[in-house]
Amino acid sequence: MSSAKKTDTVNVGEDIDAQCMKCRRVTNHRVVSLLDGVVKRVLCLTCQSQHNYRPPVAAKPAKPAKPASAKAEKTPKEARLPKETKEERVRKEALKAAQDELEQNGKQWRSLREKNKSAPVKYTLDGTYSADQVLAHPRFGTGFVIRLVMPNKIEVQFEDSLRVLVMNIGRPEPPAPPL
Repeated sequence: MSSAKKTDTVNVGEDIDAQCMKCRRVTNHRVVSLLDGVVKRVLCLTCQSQHNYRPPVAAKPAKPAKPASAKAEKTPKEARLPKETKEERVRKEALKAAQDELEQNGKQWRSLREKNKSAPVKYTLDGTYSADQVLAHPRFGTGFVIRLVMPNKIEVQFEDSLRVLVMNIGRPEPPAPPL
């Protein structure tokens, strides 16, 4: 049995009903191509996907009623919500983790702000900074130096995140001690 629709009255550009695998239901489609008077490709007007024509699925015959002693009635397939895909679940988990991290960073930043009320020092690449110093960064805002990571890098807690910034750029390195 062919899944294409043979008709004398359907033309390219007309709307017909077809099974959409992306929407997982019968929706309105626009005929995109015909081959020998047979509908071959359609465009779903709901999700805008283009695919081969699939005729609407005929209704299945009704099943005989189950005895009253049967366990709890199951929800009909049409009424069930589609299962969450792995990609959607991973995306939700990542979003939740990012929101939690942002909230944690904000709490830590507010705690540091309460402890250290000194005026912020303007951040520059060639500046030298120490732990517990308050910085005013032109892009990230007010931040608190947490620790010295390397001689030319510092870890700074901003309201939205913890960042590593460079310092002492453009200054000559001190000479190495003689051996």
